[in-house]
Amino acid sequence: MELNLQSRVNMHKFSYRLNSYQNNSMLNICDDYLLGKRLVNKDLTLHISKSCFGNNSITGNTASDLLAASSIINMVGNNIISLAIDSGIGCKNGIKKINDIQFLIVFKI
Repeated sequence: MELNLQSRVNMHKFSYRLNSYQNNSMLNICDDYLLGKRLVNKDLTLHISKSCFGNNSITGNTASDLLAASSIINMVGNNIISLAIDSGIGCKNGIKKINDIQFLIVFKI
């Protein structure tokens, strides 16, 4: 039996940091388990630091609210990006990967 969206949303934890940038709400959010890790590809290194992605652990419902309310969103992790895409935020064509970990940047206009 497939879990509905509401059940899937609360299965995962996320870490986030919320900032203001040029009168916009900027959200940096990642799958919680990625915090502190470094993703390395031959041309790109991405450090998932607490200084960038915060140290605030939340569940999916809160993450959904933050995604909806933010103007600029930097996301790292397959779970948060799946939640965003399922919520109509971002598009699959914009998703990039480093070692099977997805990242996506969204600017709402």
